[in-house]
Amino acid sequence: NNLYATELLLKKLNEIAIINLQTTLLDLYCGCGVLGISLSSKVHKLIGIDFYDQAINEANRNAKMNNID
Repeated sequence: NNLYATELLLKKLNEIAIINLQTTLLDLYCGCGVLGISLSSKVHKLIGIDFYDQAINEANRNAKMNNID
């Protein structure tokens, strides 16, 4: 819930992530998909996995809002 900390976390994650465009990224316990979506431009395929249907629905909605298939 701390937007400032989330922004710093995402920036650092994008800096240190060793990913290439041939990688499939598994976002386990993805929730609404914030971490996976932030890295989606660096990977070939992103798969978000979560137990809760509502979380998956939100992740799909966030992906669509960010023009991610």
